[in-house]
Amino acid sequence: MEDKVNDIIIEFIEVNIQPKFIIPKKIYRWLTETFGVKVIYIIFSIILLVISYCGIVSLLKRKYDVFLMIIIAFFIVLGFMLTLLGW
Repeated sequence: MEDKVNDIIIEFIEVNIQPKFIIPKKIYRWLTETFGVKVIYIIFSIILLVISYCGIVSLLKRKYDVFLMIIIAFFIVLGFMLTLLGW
């Protein structure tokens, strides 16, 4: 019985809830019109490099809670970058 309910819920979610990427597409279009795709790669690479540097420094100073927050920020920025660039 639970399997049927789970299947119905999953089917409802797949049919009725579709991801909307309107805002990232608008941001991507604006950035590519302004700078170009290569500059977007460079900007995000610099941001990820700075976040990685902060993570290494916090790890060397044995501040593990800060390191965890920086790692989370790294993956958020990486995900946003990949979403904007269409990966």
